[in-house]
Amino acid sequence: LIRSDDNASHLISSKLVGSIDQGTSSSRFMIFDSFGNVIANAQMEHRQIYPDGPDKVGWHEHNPIEIWRNVVTCVDTALSELEKAALKIVQSKEKLER
Repeated sequence: LIRSDDNASHLISSKLVGSIDQGTSSSRFMIFDSFGNVIANAQMEHRQIYPDGPDKVGWHEHNPIEIWRNVVTCVDTALSELEKAALKIVQSKEKLER
């Protein structure tokens, strides 16, 4: 679900980009560094709704509120992991400076 590098010291001074990928079956949020590397990401699947009725054969629906909540959760999760990775780097640098 989440990936963070111990040697990603470029995170401290790097500009980052966040991207939402809304798919048919899941929501994903990814954070990239300036080199295009994935620094953190989170993904959640959402419910697939198949309405009943002879006139709705092949229909496929989603609950927009569920999708919105999943996107918010993915963003929060990825940002939390990014914060943990940055803190780890700062702590590593402090140890080296001692």
